Amino acid sequence: FMPIGFATENHETLLDVEHIIEALQRKHSEVTFVQMECANDNPQFLKMVANWATPQIEALLSEQALSVNPNVAVAHTHHGHHHHHHDDHHHHHNGHGHHHH
Repeated sequence: FMPIGFATENHETLLDVEHIIEALQRKHSEVTFVQMECANDNPQFLKMVANWATPQIEALLSEQALSVNPNVAVAHTHHGHHHHHHDDHHHHHNGHGHHHH
């Protein structure tokens, strides 16, 4: 759910930025034709960068989630299993006395 929500938030932000640039474009169209051309190029470039960045961000979030999840699970399982195994092994070894014999 997190990567999808993050991607949606990015697109929302991108549209907001595009709207601001469009407003600036109207202002600058009065000043110079070159400015309008430059501003007209900007949203396209932003879209291209956003299209490239979004999968990278999603991959990063997936990698982080993947890295954090097993790490916590392993740490919890290892601690609990180790304690139980050590206690059980010690008790079993001492009680049986098969190794001593």
